[in-house]
Amino acid sequence: MRDFFKYRFKSMIRSKSLLFWCFAFPIILVTFFHLAFSNIKTQDSIEPFKVGMVTKQKNNNLVSVINEVKINDENLFKLSFYDNKDDGEKELQKKEIAGLIIFNSETDFSLEVNQNSQNQIILQEFLNNYHQKINLITDVAKQNHQLLTDSNWINNNISTQTNHITSLQINDKVNNQLIVSFYSVIAMAALYGAFISTHNIDSIQGNLKGARLSISPFKKSHIIIANMSVCLIINFMAIIVLLLYMKYAINVDLSNQTIPVLIIALIGSIFATSFGHLIGCVFKKETTRLVFVLVFTMTGSFLAGMMAPQINYLIKTTIPILSYLNPVALITDCFYYLYYYNSFSMALPNIAILVVMSILCLVFSIIELRSDSYESL
Repeated sequence: MRDFFKYRFKSMIRSKSLLFWCFAFPIILVTFFHLAFSNIKTQDSIEPFKVGMVTKQKNNNLVSVINEVKINDENLFKLSFYDNKDDGEKELQKKEIAGLIIFNSETDFSLEVNQNSQNQIILQEFLNNYHQKINLITDVAKQNHQLLTDSNWINNNISTQTNHITSLQINDKVNNQLIVSFYSVIAMAALYGAFISTHNIDSIQGNLKGARLSISPFKKSHIIIANMSVCLIINFMAIIVLLLYMKYAINVDLSNQTIPVLIIALIGSIFATSFGHLIGCVFKKETTRLVFVLVFTMTGSFLAGMMAPQINYLIKTTIPILSYLNPVALITDCFYYLYYYNSFSMALPNIAILVVMSILCLVFSIIELRSDSYESL
């Protein structure tokens, strides 16, 4: 089996067309993206903006903290109050306000937005930090109220964080919307691994190029595993080359979390390998396979925001189920969470969906292969 693995690996890396699509094309694409976007100023200055709040308690603590947030000695959040939610949502739809806070109590409030731009990210980050501190105070009051009178504890755990919130040191990442396009290219490159799998599946199909293997003493399950391993390794290598090129050649910020980035890339490669095997089993003509994979990948990349980052948000708000069925969008969002929120945990649901989709593709491809029978070989 080891010799078979080496043979398949050497055979695959000799295919110039596959090497182009998996290694060269993504690098060419991100290079063009870099040249096109390098002169675009993406780091705009932060300006005050309007925020709506639905509440009957205009003197609550949240309002007090919001009014303390300054930028250039001016309130960053310009509050407008509404007695009912409908009035606030009308202003939100008109884009008169960046977001609408639905305030029920100090620990029970939510935020509604109608787009995902700089102001919305700033507001969401502020509210998340505020909510964490309120929960901290509430938990301490329930468990050990004596800490609330400890000046050192208050200074270390509340005051310092409150000052951080009110000063609102926003990372420059907030403005870099074009990063979504680069991340969608990585996701697209991951799915291009399906080209390798669709080509590789021929070697185990008796009616195509795999007649000799079909009558060999090797178990079909072992052959499938060896083939998938070769596809996975080559695809993962292609993604690593792309990541290294983006990070060191054109200076694209890929987050400092190397291990999570590699995990996401590996999961994307696993899905592409399983998906490619399924397509190879369903479609017998090589041209049909290549066209299907290309159309599927490019359509998914477009919906994930590769050509226009706003498309990704539009799909999420209008047809959210499509975002969860689009593997390119799932991978793109994983990188997005690492970049903007520095959070791998937010990416776990997307990773789980990709794993389930990979398993389903693999199961259906094995069922399809086992059902094949031939009159003669």
